[in-house]
Amino acid sequence: DIPDWATAIKISTEEVLGGNKPETFEEACNVLGNALIELLISKNRKYGKGNILGSERFGVAPKQALMIRENDKTERICNGLKGADLGLEGFVESFGDKAGYSMIGIMLELGWYNLPLKEK
Repeated sequence: DIPDWATAIKISTEEVLGGNKPETFEEACNVLGNALIELLISKNRKYGKGNILGSERFGVAPKQALMIRENDKTERICNGLKGADLGLEGFVESFGDKAGYSMIGIMLELGWYNLPLKEK
């Protein structure tokens, strides 16, 4: 279970770089890309796909629902830039969640979002 971006980045840094800080842009990309993958899989195991696909029962297409959720993160970032205290869901969490929603959007477009999770 990976509850948040801080944990995902810590785990990923350990897996990718043996716990060392990235020294190149490529290493940073590898750490964050791996963190995104691990967090998306963890959240999908916890929440399933209903948080996106379930929007259809309210007459909202999944891509539209995804954009509504993504816009929530944009608004949080805008408020943070204006000085609002974002608490535990700060800039890293908000930008990271936007990256995750982008990945889900690509999966929806390619028809891959409904693919099953492998068993642990």
